[in-house]
Amino acid sequence: MKAHRSIIYIALNIVNHYVFVTFIKSLLILSFVALTVPALQGCSKQACTQDGSFTEMSPKNSVKLAVHLNSGTPIRSVDALVFNDDRLERIDSYQRFNDLSDRILQIGSCRGNKIIALCANSQWDKDKWREADTFNRLMEIKAELTKEERDFPVMSSVIHINAGSDTTGVRLERVSSIIRLNSICCDFSGRAYDGEGISDARVYLTNVSGICSIAGEDSDKVETIINHGGLIRDDLESFNDTSLIISHLGPITTTPAYHCVELLCYPNTAKHEDAGTPFTRLVIEGKIHDETWYWPININRGSGRDHEGIRNNMIYSYDIIITRKGTKDPDMPVTSDMAEVVSKVERWIEKDEYCVEF
Repeated sequence: MKAHRSIIYIALNIVNHYVFVTFIKSLLILSFVALTVPALQGCSKQACTQDGSFTEMSPKNSVKLAVHLNSGTPIRSVDALVFNDDRLERIDSYQRFNDLSDRILQIGSCRGNKIIALCANSQWDKDKWREADTFNRLMEIKAELTKEERDFPVMSSVIHINAGSDTTGVRLERVSSIIRLNSICCDFSGRAYDGEGISDARVYLTNVSGICSIAGEDSDKVETIINHGGLIRDDLESFNDTSLIISHLGPITTTPAYHCVELLCYPNTAKHEDAGTPFTRLVIEGKIHDETWYWPININRGSGRDHEGIRNNMIYSYDIIITRKGTKDPDMPVTSDMAEVVSKVERWIEKDEYCVEF
């Protein structure tokens, strides 16, 4: 403001009227250029300052993208990032939507080939999103399993579109997956402990990937491991909701108990197991005659293309019959004579598909 006053003061002291008029005209032209250039070329900067809305831009260079959300979708907020779909993939615009009452998001963008990234129920504030000045930087942002919420899981989607020309749809998918224990019982027929049950039983996940790209990409390398090799108290205490990774079952008897316990984990598609990339396991822990035993099960591992570990937005379901004492090591997978395991893999779909349309 002081700089503006100085310019006006100098102008008022110019004696020559022609010079004065010329100066004022020049000043107005410069002001117009200064105001219009960001609107035409810097829409990303303006849009990045908005929260749930966007700055109106030149109709010749901008487009509004309408995003429709199904009713009932468990979404608390949506962050929308638009990048130029070119070699540099720089940010075009960013907006956060907290009011989803009308189920429609109006996204502002310059026209042209774009990459649109949507993230629902994110774990970050706007300052964190500002770090994503390119699409590559966006892929470096990681979701954390310890911060996940059961009712509002982190969901995302990335599409390529020609803003102003294309009409398309996109499905928001969770970056996490569910490990579900449908039913469990024991049958010790022919054993010395025939007729016995398992007491103080609980189920939990070990060797769990703790972080994940917000794109929910497959992970051949586990960067952060939760419950590495067994149940670790410090890891449990780091969770906002420990029920995402452990659940108490109580006694296991010969009668199948249908607990339908659902635990949460991030992708782990490591092709080979070693100390740095252990397979994620579902562990049953319990006591027989006050002696603790473990029944660890590798999740979705075996022969065939469909058994390549854990991917995002999937449900891995298990029905288990324990047939003998397990192992003394929670990181040693059970053998076929210790438990009969029936598993099922399906995509995570609920009553309402989490679809958006542009």
